[in-house]
Amino acid sequence: MSLLHEISDELTVRLDVPVGISDLSFDTLAAGPHPLDVDWVRRESLIGRVAPRTSQQYFAERGVVPDATGPVRTDADPEAGITARWIIPARWKDRTQGYIWIIDDDERLTHADAAELMSEAGRVGEYLYRRASWLRDRADSVRQLVTGNRGALHDTAAHLYETAGYRPGPVMVAVVAVRAAEPELLLPADLLDGPFPGSGSGEVWRYVDGRRAVLLFGPGSIGTEAVARTAEHVRDVTNRQLGGRGSAVVGIGGKADSLVAVDTAFRQARLAARAALYLPRFEDIARWDRLGALRMVLSIPDRYLPETLDPGVASLFDDSAFLAETLEIYFATGANVAETCRALSISRGTVYYRLQRAETISGLSLKDGQDRLTLEVGLTVKRIIDGLAADPLASVAPPSS
Repeated sequence: MSLLHEISDELTVRLDVPVGISDLSFDTLAAGPHPLDVDWVRRESLIGRVAPRTSQQYFAERGVVPDATGPVRTDADPEAGITARWIIPARWKDRTQGYIWIIDDDERLTHADAAELMSEAGRVGEYLYRRASWLRDRADSVRQLVTGNRGALHDTAAHLYETAGYRPGPVMVAVVAVRAAEPELLLPADLLDGPFPGSGSGEVWRYVDGRRAVLLFGPGSIGTEAVARTAEHVRDVTNRQLGGRGSAVVGIGGKADSLVAVDTAFRQARLAARAALYLPRFEDIARWDRLGALRMVLSIPDRYLPETLDPGVASLFDDSAFLAETLEIYFATGANVAETCRALSISRGTVYYRLQRAETISGLSLKDGQDRLTLEVGLTVKRIIDGLAADPLASVAPPSS
């Protein structure tokens, strides 16, 4: 049990009120026992470990800001459905590092009582200060592992194993990318600094770089369910941060035997994220080991993609976006016209017309196996080429040899 959990549990028992500890973004890091009838802000923070975005502005307007040097009380707000609280800034080295949150709807604590908690808040502040330092060190290690050359990768892996005590064993990598209309939209470097619920007995290191992030799953955290839960959590945290300005996708690579082979796992995760970004058949989380034959197409180097695209396939996009979409659904449903109709909410006659029109424009026949393969692969290649124009994965390049 971490120091933060010890302090939150100790204060909950001593004060006989629910106590939680958060970082500067109000995301929950630890919490003592809470009743089921807590208000919606605390409930969402406890369940997802992420503070609702609206609550951040709400409490900031009431004085819960990094500049606060002493306890802040916020009164109950029945209209907003928020109970009264004491918020104690956790300060260290003359800066607020986080907060202690105390639900106090019954007004059990006086201002003097709250002020006496500043010593515990100092312990929390010191811990959070040191925690931020080792999170930065870990982020830098992940960056060196996935963006440096092979020499840097080997040097970093050796340092982590021999000096930092990194646990030997298989690892995995996930890449988070942002699908956004605003090219200038960037993620804050501390976006993923909060705890990852359900990540197993191991640890997940993370590195945020602009519109993407890299997660390194250590031994003990690479179980299928643990990785899936962490990917979902990271997607949700990122989407909350985006606030409707974009959406997150996650690509998950295969297992690597050790950190020395992490570049392969990173490349796989990066390509899986690209599939989630650009290929309509995928949702927001894609796994490398479930991409099937698409792994070959995704592995084509970017500079060779244009020459692999059949001109007839490219012409489909010039005629009508509906033709390409219909073909993609048709292939995804195993050439099942009825399923294609249901997926697109159109009649059989419309599907047949679009398929015939696609054959005419492309010069390729759906009755010919080679032509069908050319169409299906070509549609995938064209989607990737179109996405590369503003590729949010571009600044996280694979290691060079």
